[in-house]
Amino acid sequence: MRGAGQTEIGAGGVRTRRVDPRIEQTRQLVLSATVALMADHTSGPVTVERIAERSGVARSTIYRRWPDLPQLYFEAFRQLRSQGSSVPTGDTPTDLATYIDEVAARLNDATYFSIILFLMANAGRSAQFAELHLELFAIGSNRGAALFAAGQQSGLIRPDADIQLASDAVRIPMVFTRLARHERIDAARARAVIPTVMRRYGTRRGLAALRRHERASAG
Repeated sequence: MRGAGQTEIGAGGVRTRRVDPRIEQTRQLVLSATVALMADHTSGPVTVERIAERSGVARSTIYRRWPDLPQLYFEAFRQLRSQGSSVPTGDTPTDLATYIDEVAARLNDATYFSIILFLMANAGRSAQFAELHLELFAIGSNRGAALFAAGQQSGLIRPDADIQLASDAVRIPMVFTRLARHERIDAARARAVIPTVMRRYGTRRGLAALRRHERASAG
């Protein structure tokens, strides 16, 4: 059986490297087991021994692939949060609605939310986990910033707009609702921030796009 291809760019141009399907299967078994154990706060610490037992993969294999255990946590969580992420189109109001729906769905997901709590708890006890926790939250913030960057390229967001600040204006209220209040996020209510953000950061074309989006949503 031929493995899946991974694209690499080298001195000779773009080439595809074949991945042994057995290696990828082993990787997925380990990542799935790690996610399950991270989400189960009642079963004790997430150790290589427990990951090996749950996944059926030898401890030596796990140590060889992930000598740094927090990086295994990071890779497992990053794969989980990347599922279902859409690519910005440049139509900022529509992209914002999609982004809000995706963030709300993730934070409302019991497994995802449990892993966030796991990482936060460990961040308070370890500088390495604290760094990992900040890196993971930066992924979500950068995802929102990329949305506004696409809007700048399409002319809907002002070129001088602080896209990181704009991203935080959309994302932080949802994070606060879920993590500080422990309330589920109502995506429809969360989308109410779109007109405010577009009026603050949008161009004339962006405001026209907002009006079109509002008419389409009302219809």
